[in-house]
Amino acid sequence: MSESDHHKDFLRLVSENRHRIFGYVFSLTGNRADSEDLLQESLITMWEKFDEFDPSTNFIAWSFKIAYYKTRNFQRKAGNSKLIFDNDILEKVAIQFEQ
Repeated sequence: MSESDHHKDFLRLVSENRHRIFGYVFSLTGNRADSEDLLQESLITMWEKFDEFDPSTNFIAWSFKIAYYKTRNFQRKAGNSKLIFDNDILEKVAIQFEQ
């Protein structure tokens, strides 16, 4: 696959799934502004790691996993400055949303 095709595949997958990924992140944060920021950070990481993505697997599951870890990291850094879910609740919400 050429680099151009690789870029097109990424852009197509993101375009088709952006709203779902945002909805997933929003379900974990409950805050629109934080969710927008986390979506952007997640998309950057997806772009950087897209060479590792296996096209025969599920893009949305792969993207949710990246977004989940970005959200957990954000919440860990936020500490007491914001109302946040503990990791058990965050994981349960993530699993429920994926189903």
